[in-house]
Amino acid sequence: GAVVTRVVLRHAPLERVRRRFVVEPALDERVLRTAAAVRGHAWLHWVLDRADETVHALFLDRVDGGPDASDDDNASDSSEVYDGRNFFPYPRALLDRLPRTTSDDDNDTYSAEYALGLEAAATAASELRTAVRASLVEGDGDLDEGAAVIEVKFVRGSPHAPRTAVNHCAAVDAVVACFNIYVPCPPRRWVEAFEATLRRLGGVAHFGKGPQVTVAR
Repeated sequence: GAVVTRVVLRHAPLERVRRRFVVEPALDERVLRTAAAVRGHAWLHWVLDRADETVHALFLDRVDGGPDASDDDNASDSSEVYDGRNFFPYPRALLDRLPRTTSDDDNDTYSAEYALGLEAAATAASELRTAVRASLVEGDGDLDEGAAVIEVKFVRGSPHAPRTAVNHCAAVDAVVACFNIYVPCPPRRWVEAFEATLRRLGGVAHFGKGPQVTVAR
């Protein structure tokens, strides 16, 4: 029999962006809404220890024209093409400021991600701060400096992926906050507090996350 193939072409606008990072003293509503306003062009690394916290934010700033030099010491010096979906590696200047969550000896890792509507993100940050810190005090912390490192990224719903966690949390094209961790196995005690808090607040788990064990030992 005949085979009928249907091809649908959609316009995907390309932008030129420049990577830039900013350090904030706390993950509060202002920081969350500032990051969400750039529509998926921001990722936050929230470093939380027993007494202090820091937020390292990666932004993709739109650039008009070619890859001209930047006057900002915290920005990359050239622009890159971005289609709204491709992931940008974190610049070395940002990675060097973060505590390590895995080491060269950690072959097995555990990851978990929960999505919440933007309106619930500030409450989640406040409750995570309390729960994770309590766990760090009671048990052992992560690697460097006993800190927990939580990534917060911002994405939009998609009508083409109705089963994703994003679409369970918000209407199509609404911004949601995704709280994500990537740690060595077995996960430390604060990870249990992280997941229990987000589940209680209605966070939707990202399917496929969990233990990632290497085959070769």
